[in-house]
Amino acid sequence: MQVLNAAVRAWLLRDPPLGVLFNPNSTDVELDEALELKITAVIRWLEEHANDLGPNSEDSISTTLTGKLSIDGIIDVTRETNNRGHVDITIKLVQSPRKRLGEAKIYDGYAYHEKGLQQLVERYSTGRERSGYMFCYVKAPDIKGKMEKLQADCDACKPFRQNTASVKHKEKWAFETRHAHASGEDLRVIHFGINLHVPTGRAARGKDSGE
Repeated sequence: MQVLNAAVRAWLLRDPPLGVLFNPNSTDVELDEALELKITAVIRWLEEHANDLGPNSEDSISTTLTGKLSIDGIIDVTRETNNRGHVDITIKLVQSPRKRLGEAKIYDGYAYHEKGLQQLVERYSTGRERSGYMFCYVKAPDIKGKMEKLQADCDACKPFRQNTASVKHKEKWAFETRHAHASGEDLRVIHFGINLHVPTGRAARGKDSGE
């Protein structure tokens, strides 16, 4: 039986569901459920720090997401790792060969979102991954309306062999699509909306006033 280091033990005490990520015998469904709990916690952190992150570039925000999502000894998250191309975000379990891939885009309408989805589904994914992730950084107001429009556009266009109607994810401003991968497997893609909108002048007032 493997001895857990102090950092891993601390994480498991703090977040017991993360134990699934450390277990090499967990199912892919269990893995995704635990991983997405961690992802949604990181999304909330990003949103809470929108004043600082809002002005940043797509790459800079993704680097911050990567750092917050990594857990020493449990999850190794990297940027621009080669997987049939340089993937925006690669999430790998330390205790098993399983991994998940993610593409990130600053929201700029469906056509731009579709480019990232194409890379994820048709270029980077091998078919071994049950799930992949689209991280949509929304700097404009009305993230609810924008993510609902992206979902409706996906259902209308059925991009990259989307083979079922999309469904709402349990996380707010997120939805799931399924795609027939060239391997013969289905690829589940979760599209996460991340609210980085800051009203004009708010960031400056916060720094000046200590808010």
